[in-house]
Amino acid sequence: MNAATATFRLGALTFSVVSDGTIAMPVSMFFKTLVEDRSAGQPEEGAASAARPASRSRRMEDVPPAVWQAEVPDLEPDGYADGSMNCILVRSDGKLVLIDTGLGTKPSTRAALNSLPGRDAGTLLRNLAALGVRPEGIDMVVLTHAHADHIGWCTVEHDGQFVPTFTRATYWLLRADWEFFAAPHRLAKYPVLRENLEPLRERVVLADCETAVTPNVLLWPSPGHTLGHACVALHAGGHYAMHIGDVVHHPVEFERPEWLAEVDYDGRQTIASRHRVAEWALAHDALLIAAHTPFPGTGRLRRQRWGLTWDEAEKGEPGRAP
Repeated sequence: MNAATATFRLGALTFSVVSDGTIAMPVSMFFKTLVEDRSAGQPEEGAASAARPASRSRRMEDVPPAVWQAEVPDLEPDGYADGSMNCILVRSDGKLVLIDTGLGTKPSTRAALNSLPGRDAGTLLRNLAALGVRPEGIDMVVLTHAHADHIGWCTVEHDGQFVPTFTRATYWLLRADWEFFAAPHRLAKYPVLRENLEPLRERVVLADCETAVTPNVLLWPSPGHTLGHACVALHAGGHYAMHIGDVVHHPVEFERPEWLAEVDYDGRQTIASRHRVAEWALAHDALLIAAHTPFPGTGRLRRQRWGLTWDEAEKGEPGRAP
């Protein structure tokens, strides 16, 4: 089982990466490139995977294994990549903010996952408790996007009803993701969305652009993986960090931004968002936290003559609450 918490100092700000456990992601869904396809139709978007819009008329094809294995030799085409579900807990302006909620334990949410949950999946609340944080202590939940492995602890079942897990919290995300995933016909069709999003309707706060959640926490649009995908930037005293959600699933995608995953909704926007995140990170020497890179998912981007590289960064201190 992976370590559960890792705490970092960011100037005067302290934040913790808190795990919801591990997943095994099929390598076959990675290492795709865009191909123009004017005959493409528009398949329906699933709850956990994402199709390309017909208006873009693009399809994906595989990068030859011999090409990508030269960059990622530890992965096999028919194998799995070990991943984590990295959430962040930060105290800012007197508020306790949770970024992403992991997969959780609900059967509908796990059934919608396009990867295999590890034995430790669904341990976010236990790991928060180890930091002395109970669900009612969270003031704000910020969601990078509304895929199953990021919204699973948004709600829990109580007396046969699904209710917000974080009973005092407001839930923040970009309007584009809410309007897509919480559309009435999708709520009716997909239990994972109905159970995790519908109970938030009276608590949700929707943003259309860069939005300050607190003076130190910024919701930062980075569309592509989903229509309303967002990163979450942290800043204090000239120091910067960012939870980058699923802008990349593997750090090699910063080095090869044209390599996509089949679950990236709009490939061109995904590539553009990767470039934008990379330029911001380089300009601010930011600590990046990736949702699925093995715990705690931390790295920094460096510019080399041949392009970008991802350097694993400090691992933090276990067991310290922000």
